[in-house]
Amino acid sequence: MAMIFESPPHIRMDCYNSSGNVASKTPLAMSQWIHVVHTFKEGESKLYVNGVLDGENNGGLPLNVRTPARMYIGGWYGNYQFVGDIDEVRVAKVTRSADWVRMTYENQKPMQPLVGPLVLPGADFAASAKEITVSEGKSATATAKAGDAQKIYWILKKGGVESIAAVDKPGFTIDAGRVSGDQPMTLIFKAVYPNSVKNLEIPVTVKEEIPDPVFTLKAPATWDGRSILEVVPQISNLKDMQAKNVGGLKYDWKVSGLAVIKEMQPGKLIPRRAQNSGTMTVTASIGNGGNHLIDGQSNALATDTAEKAPAGTSDWIRSYGGPAGDSKGDPQNLWCNPVWKIENGEKAQLGWWGMDLARRLVERQKIPLFIVNGAGGGTRIDQHQRNEANPDDLNTIYGRMLLRVKQARLPHGIRGILCHQGESYTQLTDVEQERNGLYFYDTRKPKFDVARLHAITSRQAAYERDNPMITKSTAPLPKPVWKVLVGAVQDGDRSAPYAYATEQPAANWSEESFDDRAWKTGRAPCGHGPQNVRTDWTTPDICLRKKFEYDGTTLKHGAVVISYDEDTEIYVNGKKILSLCGYITNYQLTSVTDALKKALKNGSNTLAVHTHQAVGGQYSDLARLVEN
Repeated sequence: MAMIFESPPHIRMDCYNSSGNVASKTPLAMSQWIHVVHTFKEGESKLYVNGVLDGENNGGLPLNVRTPARMYIGGWYGNYQFVGDIDEVRVAKVTRSADWVRMTYENQKPMQPLVGPLVLPGADFAASAKEITVSEGKSATATAKAGDAQKIYWILKKGGVESIAAVDKPGFTIDAGRVSGDQPMTLIFKAVYPNSVKNLEIPVTVKEEIPDPVFTLKAPATWDGRSILEVVPQISNLKDMQAKNVGGLKYDWKVSGLAVIKEMQPGKLIPRRAQNSGTMTVTASIGNGGNHLIDGQSNALATDTAEKAPAGTSDWIRSYGGPAGDSKGDPQNLWCNPVWKIENGEKAQLGWWGMDLARRLVERQKIPLFIVNGAGGGTRIDQHQRNEANPDDLNTIYGRMLLRVKQARLPHGIRGILCHQGESYTQLTDVEQERNGLYFYDTRKPKFDVARLHAITSRQAAYERDNPMITKSTAPLPKPVWKVLVGAVQDGDRSAPYAYATEQPAANWSEESFDDRAWKTGRAPCGHGPQNVRTDWTTPDICLRKKFEYDGTTLKHGAVVISYDEDTEIYVNGKKILSLCGYITNYQLTSVTDALKKALKNGSNTLAVHTHQAVGGQYSDLARLVEN
C-alpha cells in the first residue's frame, strides 16, 4: 500500500488488490505542514487530513499486506520524486478512532493548545524587563517566570492587532527589522492557571537608526519650456545618513500636468522640452534601493571564457572593488564602473550575465544601479556561509563581500541577492566551458538559423491538422485474441509444473540443452507468505524451467503476465526476453513482442525464469500469451 501526494494537491491511498483505495477531497495548501492519517478495517477505508475525515471508501476486499513488509519514505526502488519534508511516520496494528486522529493533529499544530509546559513550582509571575528598546536591525530577548502555570504564551501587539509569537517557551526574542521612525509595540506574556489567566505587558520600542531622507526639490518657479532646467533634491539630513553608512540613493521621478520630454540622470531630473503650457508638477521619491549582490559558483562568476570582454560600461552602473590583503586598516576608494571581466587592471567585474542584468535594470527602471559580484568558481555551498564568530573574516567569501558593501556605505540598502549554482546542462546560451546553447556566449548571436528553428517548432503537427485516424471510424477497435502458451495460476490446468532449483545451477541452466531431470518439480506460484502459493520457496533464489509448444504461425503480439517479488529474469530458449526489478503485488501485462519473435521457434521451446529475493515476502508466477 502507498500514500501518494498528487497534483492538484491531494492525498491518494493506493492499496493494491483491496478496497482500501481512497483519496482526499479538499485541496491541500502548499508550503505548510499537513497531518495525514489513513485507517482501515474490513469494509471501511478512511483518510483524515488535519484531523478531519476527508475521504472514505466502504465495502470490498480486505487489505493483503505481507509480513514482514518493507517500508519506503519519499518514494520506492530508486524512484524518489517527492519534494518536501516528511516527519514522524507511524504504523499501527490497530485501527485508530476519529477522536484519536483529532487529538494527534491538535497535538502537532504549531501553536497547539493540547499540552502545556512542565508545571513549575512557586508563585512567581514576572518578566526580565519592564520595557524594551531595540535598534532596527538588532534583536532583544525577554524571559519570564510563571510558577504553577499550565500554559504560557508570548503575544505581539502591533497597531492594535495581536498575534501569537510563541507557546510554552520561557523566553522570546524580538528581531527588529527596518522601520521608518520609531515604532512602538507591546509584548504580552500570558499565563494560564487552573482558575485564572494572567497577563504581563512589556512596552517595546524599535528605534530608527537609519534615517530616511528628508528633502525638498530645488527648481525655478517658472520655465519657458525650452531653456535648460535642472530639478535637484536638497537632502537636509544627508550627513546623518552618511554617518549611518547609507549611500547609493535611488531616485524615482514623476512629472504630471504637462507633456514633457525629460532626461533622468543620477541625482537629478532634466526636463528638455514642454509640449504644452500650464502648471507642471515634479514629484521625487528617494530611497537606497537599486543595489544588488551576486553570489554563487562558476556560472554566477561567468568570467572564465575565451571571448574578449566588450570595452563598454555605463556611468549608471556602479560597483566597488574587492579587498586586497587586510583592507581594514587604510581602505582605498574602490568605487568604479564595473566591466564584464577584468583584463586591464579594472577594479571590479560583474561577469557576463551580471553585466547584462545591470544593463537591463538600468534601461527598464531608469535608475542608477550598484551591483557587486562576489561569486567564486569551484566552491562548495558551505564556503559561502559566514563565520558566525567573525562575520568580517576576510578569509571567507561572505566576509570579503561584506567588506565591499560596508566600504561602499550600503549595508542597509540591498534590494536583492542573486545566487547562481554551478553547472547547468540545459541552457539557451553558452556558459563558460559548456558550449551546448543555441546562442554564443559573448555576442548573443544565434548559432543556427533562428527563423528556420521557429518555423519547425511552431508549425502544426499532423495530428493537430487532422483528427486521429481512429476517430474517423465508427467501428470498435478489435481486441487482441490471446493464446496461452504458458499458464499462470489463474489458467488452471494450463499452469503446468516447473522443474525448479533453489541452489546455484550451472551457467547454461537457461539453455534448451540443459538437463533438469535432477531438479525438483512443483507448480507456480512459488513463494512464501501469500495464501495461493503452491510451491514453498524460502531461499534467496529460485530457477524455474518448463517446456511448451508453439505451432509456428506468424506472431503479431507477445506478452508476459507476471507477478513477482523480487528481481526477475525471463528466458526463452536461452535468450533473455524480459528483466524486471523490484516487486509488484498483482499481475501485470508486459509486451515482449520483439524479443519473443527472435527467441520463439516452431515446435518445442524452453521457458526459464530466475527470481531473486532480498528482503520481505517472495513470489514468482507468470503466463505467456501470444496473438497470431
